[in-house]
Amino acid sequence: MHHRNIAYLIADSAGARIVVWDRSMDAYHTLQTIHDGPDPSQFRHSPSPGLERSSEPRRGMDDHDAVRKKVRAAFAVVLAEHVRQFAAAHPVEGFIITAPSRMLGPLLANLKNGPPILGSLAKDLTGIADHDLGQWLIKAELHTSS
Repeated sequence: MHHRNIAYLIADSAGARIVVWDRSMDAYHTLQTIHDGPDPSQFRHSPSPGLERSSEPRRGMDDHDAVRKKVRAAFAVVLAEHVRQFAAAHPVEGFIITAPSRMLGPLLANLKNGPPILGSLAKDLTGIADHDLGQWLIKAELHTSS
């Protein structure tokens, strides 16, 4: 299969990577990794001792959801800037964006002023290794062909 010169932003609300087809390796290859804050591999998430659960779980959930939406929106701005900078430095036709649906909307909104967005996929592929991305990215690439 002939692969087009497309870059892929594979993101979730905590991190992302920019992937391209590397002709010399005949494989997808991550060129850039982006984390929201410190590298998560350096920290273990464990519950803090002494934290009590709210006696009003519904209000606490609403506040937590609002904070998560703000964090996602802020990270979408950061990711959009990374995409614009990557496109300025690398000759690509455009980008295909893959992210969970809750993150995809803010990302696409922030990328209106940027490189061409050739397609999107509402799927979290951040945990998929480069060598296993083919089945997803080839489908996305074929849907951009006209």
